[in-house]
Amino acid sequence: MALYFKTSQNQKITVEDKPLSVAGGEGQVHRIIAPSFYKNYCIKIFHSNQRNPEREPKLSYMIKNSPSELIGDKYMICWPTELVYDKNQFVGFIMPLAFEGSISLYDICRPTMKKNLDEKWHKFNLSTSQGVILRLKLCANLAIAIHKIHQMNHYMLVDMKPQNILLTDLGTISIIDLDSIQIANDSKVTYPAHAVTAEYIPPEGHSSQLHPSQDYIPLSWDRFSLAVVFYEILFGLPAFAATYKGKYKDCDTIAEKIKFGLFPHAAKSKKYLESLPPLHNNFQRLPKPLKDLFFQAFIKGHNLPTARPSAEKWGRSLYQEITKIKQTPISNDIEEQSPVKIKDSKTLKHLNEFKDYLHDKLKNILEFLLIKILLYPLILAINLLKEVASWLLFFIVAILKSSRDLVISMLLFMFVIFAMLPIRIIVDIFTISNVILWENNLFDMPKFFINAIKNHWSYDEWKDKYF
Repeated sequence: MALYFKTSQNQKITVEDKPLSVAGGEGQVHRIIAPSFYKNYCIKIFHSNQRNPEREPKLSYMIKNSPSELIGDKYMICWPTELVYDKNQFVGFIMPLAFEGSISLYDICRPTMKKNLDEKWHKFNLSTSQGVILRLKLCANLAIAIHKIHQMNHYMLVDMKPQNILLTDLGTISIIDLDSIQIANDSKVTYPAHAVTAEYIPPEGHSSQLHPSQDYIPLSWDRFSLAVVFYEILFGLPAFAATYKGKYKDCDTIAEKIKFGLFPHAAKSKKYLESLPPLHNNFQRLPKPLKDLFFQAFIKGHNLPTARPSAEKWGRSLYQEITKIKQTPISNDIEEQSPVKIKDSKTLKHLNEFKDYLHDKLKNILEFLLIKILLYPLILAINLLKEVASWLLFFIVAILKSSRDLVISMLLFMFVIFAMLPIRIIVDIFTISNVILWENNLFDMPKFFINAIKNHWSYDEWKDKYF
C-alpha cells in the first residue's frame, strides 16, 4: 500500500509504505515512487512527537542555502531539497537517495571484515596493500564531501561518525542524517545541533566547555571528528583505544581518553601505556605527512583546537600520498593488517628523504629569490626618491637668502619625508614578510601572500583526483 503526501509546491508524491530504514528514534525513510523525476529521491517522515516547531524553519533554511555540487561522481550529500506535508501539516522532507548498493561505513571500520559481507567488499581488507590504498582513496572522497559543506562557513555536522556515512564497493560515499546539523552565522547559533556521539566529541566537548544544544560549535569540532573517522577507516579501530596505568588507570571509556588527550602515539600517553592493540602499530607505517595531520588533530589540537587540519588539507595530503604510492611498486608481501608498505629498502628510504630535503630547500631558495626580485624595483624607487629629495633640499637652501625662506624650505623637506613614510612602511612590511617566509613553512603564511608568490594548489585542482 502506497503513502501519499504533498510538497511545499503542492506537488503530490507517492512513496512506498515499507521504509528503507529507520532514522533512529526520529522517524522513517521511504523511497519515492512517483512522480518519475523523484525516482532517485526518498522522504524522511518524522514521528509525530518529533515534529517540533524548530524543524520546519531549519529545514527550510537548509533548502534555500544548500552547498554547491551536492552530487558528484564519487560522493553524495543527502541534503534536504523539499519540505513535505500531510493535510497541510509538516511531516518531513525530501532528499537524494544514497548510492545504490551502499553499506554503512562503520562496517569496514573494524579489525576484520564482517563475514556476511559479499566477496566484492574484500578488496577493502586491511591486510592487503590494495585494501589500504582503496581506504586512502575513500578518505579523499570523504574529505571532498565534507569540504563542500564546510566551505559554506555556517554548517557544522557536530555528530560526524561512520554510522552517518554510507559507501559502495566502488568507493563512492554518501553523507546522511544532515538535518541534525548546527546552523550558525558569525558565531551566532541560528539552529543548534542536538545529536552527539561521545566517541567522536573533541576534548573541549568532554570538559563541559561546550554544549551543542545551547553553545556555538566551531569548525574545529568537526575537524576532530573527521580525524577520528579517518583513523578508523585506515586502521580498523578507534584512535584512542588503549589501556593505561598509573593516574589514567581508571580511564575506561573512549570518551575519557579523548578528554585527557590519551592518543596512543603521543609521548605523554606512551609513559602510561599498559596495553596497546596491535593494529595501532601500523600507524608507524603511514606516510609522514599523514601522520603529521593526525598529530595536529589529536596532540597539538588537544589544547589548540584551531590547529586541527581542515577537510581540504586532508584532501590535498591524501591525494599527494596516493599519487606517490601509484608511482612506487608495492610489495605483495604485506604484514597482517598493515598499511601501505611503500619502500622495503632502508637505503632507498634514506635517499628519498634526502631527495625531499633537497627539494624543499631548493623550493625555499627559489621563493626567497623570487621575492627579492619582486621587491627590488620598489626598494630602488624608494632610494631614488630619497636621493632626489636630498638634492632638492640642497638646491632650495642654496638659492634662498632669508631665514624665512629657509624655514619654508625646511617645511617643504619635512613634507616630502612624511609623504614618503607610507611607501617606506609598505617596503618594511614586505621585507619583514620576506624574512618570515624564509624562516617558516610556506603554508603558515597568509593566503593572500602565498597566492602572490606561488601557484597555490586550490580545491578545484584536487577535487576530481579521487577514485
